[in-house]
Amino acid sequence: CPQLSRSFGKKLILAGKVLIQGRKARPSSSLSPGQQITVTIPDPEPLEAISQDLPLEILFEDKDIIAINKPAGMVVHPAVGHHLGTLVNALLFHCRDLSGIGGKLRPGIVHRLDRETSGVILVSKNDPTHLRLSNLFSQRQIKKTYLCLVAGAVKDNQGEIISFFDRHPKERKLFSSRVEKGRQAHTLWQVKRRFAGVTELEVRPQTGRTHQIRVHCCEHLFPLLSDSLYGQRRLARFYRKKEFNGLKKTMERLALHALSIEFIHPGTEEPIKISAPLPQDYHDALEYLEKNFS
Repeated sequence: CPQLSRSFGKKLILAGKVLIQGRKARPSSSLSPGQQITVTIPDPEPLEAISQDLPLEILFEDKDIIAINKPAGMVVHPAVGHHLGTLVNALLFHCRDLSGIGGKLRPGIVHRLDRETSGVILVSKNDPTHLRLSNLFSQRQIKKTYLCLVAGAVKDNQGEIISFFDRHPKERKLFSSRVEKGRQAHTLWQVKRRFAGVTELEVRPQTGRTHQIRVHCCEHLFPLLSDSLYGQRRLARFYRKKEFNGLKKTMERLALHALSIEFIHPGTEEPIKISAPLPQDYHDALEYLEKNFS
């Protein structure tokens, strides 16, 4: 079933929708020549999120996909405590034919950005496109580029971080790359600008683990500015220094921006690159650094 992504195929197996010789398969099942495999693909679940007329900055749109410049502070999909005001609520109002294959609360969503991360996010508008994009993500054929500001002077000009990645062994709400086993996480980075005590990085994650950039930067380089979730102690020392007091006011949220996304368009088969302009707070932080720390 080449139209299915690996993760969606696993969900079908775990849901009992895949049979080998008439018996339910397991993800670890071994196959032998001549066996009959039956796959039942259920219809997409009906959508239950509420549509809202919210402003959207559309970077690109056609009949198959839509790319949005998500502002910092906007949640991507409804969850506990965030039933309204999300990107999905806005998309349901704008796109009457949004893909339902992502589930009741995540229609069209093929990847995500943290609430405090700004920048480009890609959404599918129909189910075939959703499956093709999911496959491109799972095959690492979609290139994402981020910009971030870290609290420290990075020594090298570029590098890569390859690690295991899993839940933090003690803080279960967090993730960590300092674990003995887990899924692989791979991040490429290079220095874009240097300031006195702060470095701007261009980051290209090769895998898509939750909080991957934040964790890799904090545990292997320096924490992102205003990342109180992963860099709380180190940032507390950083901001206690008199010279950095004003910097916190210019960048009060996570200093991470999804700059661009590149891929082969699943409908036209043409290469496409979509970029999101820097938000005002990121601009202000750069101007402050250039003025005071160049």
